[in-house]
Amino acid sequence: MTEQGIRAPRQLTYVRLGEIRPAEVNAKCHDIPGIIASLVEHGFIDSPIVDERTARLVGGHGRIEALVEMRAHGDPPPEGLLVDNDGEWLIPVYRGWSSRSTAHAKAVNILLNRLTEAGGWDNSVLAVELEAIHAADVNLFEGLGYTVDELDDIMRAFRDDDETRTGSPGVRDADENDDSTDDTDDDTAAGKPAHGEVECPVCAHVFVPGR
Repeated sequence: MTEQGIRAPRQLTYVRLGEIRPAEVNAKCHDIPGIIASLVEHGFIDSPIVDERTARLVGGHGRIEALVEMRAHGDPPPEGLLVDNDGEWLIPVYRGWSSRSTAHAKAVNILLNRLTEAGGWDNSVLAVELEAIHAADVNLFEGLGYTVDELDDIMRAFRDDDETRTGSPGVRDADENDDSTDDTDDDTAAGKPAHGEVECPVCAHVFVPGR
């Protein structure tokens, strides 16, 4: 009970992996190898959600599928799980929410994924954060799963956003010719980033962090 005397029905409960039932239909596809890599690196940090009306998952199908595959391959349980006396994995599951109908359960199942997709990214922040992660730990950076093409798109969007905010051309590409007749120092003439600029070690785009 809360201080106001209102019962808080939401709770985290450990449930046997074999007793967790997926939704009858789930349209979301999952990168199971990527989820497994995340579970190994970071542990279990995002709990699935069970619909109390149906006793089936309404969110977290990919994580449960990844755990089933890990256990079948004989992998140890990721950090955050418990192991029952008979060796079964115990999963922290979010309980206490009930759908009103089948349509409501289907809508929430889609909405939980759709809201994440619809939010998008702030490219100016994302570009700087990716650069910081790469500088601090290359293995962590590689675990994010970005391809070179995706990073190229992020850096291009970062420059486009910067142009929109400032009303001036963004930072030029590292391989872009400079037709100006102004004097430049040796580094700039050699195509190296100027003072204050950073070159992405993955896609070689040049940008100014925080701009």
